[in-house]
Amino acid sequence: MLRSVTAAYSYMGLFFAFAMAGLLSLFMRKNRGGFNLAEQFVFSLFVIGHWTLFTGLILPITFRISPILHSTIGIGGYFVLFAVASLGFHQEGAKGVLKTSLCLAIAFLAYFIILAIVMMIFVILATLDAAGG
Repeated sequence: MLRSVTAAYSYMGLFFAFAMAGLLSLFMRKNRGGFNLAEQFVFSLFVIGHWTLFTGLILPITFRISPILHSTIGIGGYFVLFAVASLGFHQEGAKGVLKTSLCLAIAFLAYFIILAIVMMIFVILATLDAAGG
């Protein structure tokens, strides 16, 4: 069951990146064209990849101090990194940072809801499998 949840968690990362890209392409439409969904997806993967590398380096330190600290740094860091990256990529200033933060909050909410549903499905299937076999 743990392998299944781990596999689903990996695929959920792609869902998060795609959800973020979709929201950004909806919210970041400029009058002069803006970026399409593919470009927003690459931007999302770029930022998520950089943050994943950074949290991989600080995980041994922050997780030993406190798992809550690590989670707070992890989620807060996403907002900071997406905001800074948005300044350069979208070039909409503070308005773009606010839009990006809103997109990120919605994407996190969707991610956690879908992840909870997937985990509940795995628990139900494991319970049914244990009861039947």
